[in-house]
This record gives sequence, C-alpha cells and structure tokens, in this order.
Amino acid sequence: MDIISYLPHEIRNHILSFLPTEDAIRTSILSTQWRKVTSTLSTFNFYRRDNGEDFNNFVTQTLSLHDDSDIEKFEISSLNIDDSFVSHISDWISFAVTHNVRTLQLMIFTGEIENLPFCLFTCKTLTTLTLCSVNLVSPMVVKLPSLKVCMFFSVKFSEESLTNTFFSNCPLLEDLNILNCSFINHNKVAILSPNLKILETLLCLLTVNSRFVLKFSIKLYIEVIQDVLI
Repeated sequence: MDIISYLPHEIRNHILSFLPTEDAIRTSILSTQWRKVTSTLSTFNFYRRDNGEDFNNFVTQTLSLHDDSDIEKFEISSLNIDDSFVSHISDWISFAVTHNVRTLQLMIFTGEIENLPFCLFTCKTLTTLTLCSVNLVSPMVVKLPSLKVCMFFSVKFSEESLTNTFFSNCPLLEDLNILNCSFINHNKVAILSPNLKILETLLCLLTVNSRFVLKFSIKLYIEVIQDVLI
C-alpha cells in the first residue's frame, strides 16, 4: 500500500521540499495524486552543473507547470554562467517574486550577474535574501519591508547612493552578512537599520578613509575581519 500518496497535500509538499527540484518533479510519475503535488511545490532548488540549454529548459518548463500558490523558497546555484543563462535569470526571479517568495538565493560560483530584475528589490514578502557574485547597479528602487536576513557574497555596489538606499530601506533587517564585497568609491557605507542585531563583514574592499555609518538596535553583535582598503 502506498501510504505516502494518501498523506495530506501539505505534508507531501513538505517532504518534497527536502529534495532537489529535479528529483521532486520525478515523483509525478508515481500516481495521479503526486502529479498535483509537483504543480504546487513551495520550494524550488535548481543546481546548474554545466553549460547547455537542458538546465534552462528544465527550469522554465517546471515553473510553467506551477499554479498560483505561493513560493516559500527559491534557490538557483550555478558553477558558471553564459549568455543563455543570464537571459533567463530575470524571468525566473520575477516569477518567484510574483508568487510571494519568502526566501531567495542566487549563487554564482564563476562569473558575475548584472541587471537583476528591479521587482526583487521591492518584494513585500521577501524575508531572506542571499546573493553571490552579483553587480548591483543604479538606478534601483529599494523597498523590502519584510527582509530580516541578508547575506551578500562577492557583491559589487557600484555607487554610494545605491548602497545607502539599499540598507536604509530594510526596516526589519536583523542579520547582515557581507563577505568579500566591493564598496569602491564610497565615502561611507550607511547601514541605517534600527532592528539590526548581527553584522558580520569579511574581506570587504573599501576606499581609503571610507567608513561604515551604523544605526542599529541596542543589542548588536559585530564581527569585522580584515577589511581591505585601497
């Protein structure tokens, strides 16, 4: 007897959230009950291992089968990037935003992404944001009223005004991790987040005489390790 197929929909969906999306989709062949589950996944975890259109087509097709239900977590990781991948990334992220994503992670291990969709930075439901190897450029409107955890790895902030706008428009931000990020041509990096409780920076690239300006909660843990001045 297939006991799992008769579990409540929410429980089956939770079980699938622990699988890579590619494996979760394969469960649709098990029975008609499982086919519906794959169209209502709340967690997407895509990992791109090599070049080619197969990955892009798989992600696009998977998202096209999704219904209007909300997305809890949306993760894309890639060993490298090419023009085809870059041309799709904005559509994928926009899809997650329109489905009220709460946790979004974009990890690029070789190469750099530019021109993320502006809607990501005005997402009302986003609570956790992780970006790796992204170049943030102006103009960009930032309004992230629900963001509490933010992790930036190898992110380049192109302009001081953009940096200060970003960190001043996350009123609920509590945990900020900045690793190997670049703040070139910044006189100051203003982090005006009154609820900030944890700030960790490691190997960030700063202009000589630049400084961090902080506004935070009374209880704040700060760890700064070997920031680099140029």
